[in-house]
Amino acid sequence: MPREKRDRKLSSGDWLVNWFFRRCIQILRSEEWQIQMKPNLRLRHEGEQRSEVLCGMTDFGNNIIYLNPSRRKHPTSDDLAKTLVHELAHILFNSSEDDKFVSHRNIYQIEKIWDRFSENQRKALLSFIPKKYRQKK
Repeated sequence: MPREKRDRKLSSGDWLVNWFFRRCIQILRSEEWQIQMKPNLRLRHEGEQRSEVLCGMTDFGNNIIYLNPSRRKHPTSDDLAKTLVHELAHILFNSSEDDKFVSHRNIYQIEKIWDRFSENQRKALLSFIPKKYRQKK
């Protein structure tokens, strides 16, 4: 399929949404980053006894995006994909804990772009999540 037709098929009609989508797809298609499903994904802060259960986490040192497939954290496939978009925003805007170009609060705002993606764009992003973790709802 020619690129123009493919691009139109994966267009939301909003240039900024399309730009963000294309960047996400570039990251996901590159060999540089991996997605790993990690049930019971936790983060323990220094000096604290308790650990926090996370929906997702970006490991900049090893270039891994961890997603917690727990249905408690992600009742639907869309919820899991929104977390993927959130983690991709960290990569796109280089917002590791050490290098805060964009604050975490702003990343949560960027995550809302999911609602503006076209149905085809959503399907394309969902295709990067292993099938066994994509449930219907």
